[in-house]
Amino acid sequence: MRVRVRQLDYVTRGVNPLGDEVDRIATAYGPGNPVNDPAQRHGLDPESQEAADLASDFQYGQLIMVRPQAYIGLIESGVVRDVQTDESGEEVIEEEELLDVNTATVDQLAEWIKTERPTVNDVVQASGGDPDVAQKLLEAESQATDGEPRKGVLEGLSAVISRG
Repeated sequence: MRVRVRQLDYVTRGVNPLGDEVDRIATAYGPGNPVNDPAQRHGLDPESQEAADLASDFQYGQLIMVRPQAYIGLIESGVVRDVQTDESGEEVIEEEELLDVNTATVDQLAEWIKTERPTVNDVVQASGGDPDVAQKLLEAESQATDGEPRKGVLEGLSAVISRG
């Protein structure tokens, strides 16, 4: 699985000093996190497998293995995505189709809010300061939340609309 959010603490397998398998907490990072930026690693051979893995983690989100009981919750919450492989076992990277808020319909934006669960800041910033887009996003937020938009979204988008 690849991490889709900024940072994720998760339970995975580890080995204690006695050699016993135990649960341990690990941290993984999503796409674009500087922790995985190969350019930030001094002395790293750019041709090495480690550099290639870091570049992939930096671009697509860190690759992680989780306990089976955590898998369903993480997938359903949208914080991770399954990794698909081809016949040779190589990861198949599917480019995500980005939604253009300027041309998207209210229904498409509502679906984005329901499925991707963007933060309040993500929704407000998606307006780009455009009152028309902010109005559309506010309608989509209301539709996605059954008529009860999040307070921060309502206040943030209302401010953009009123400045318009």
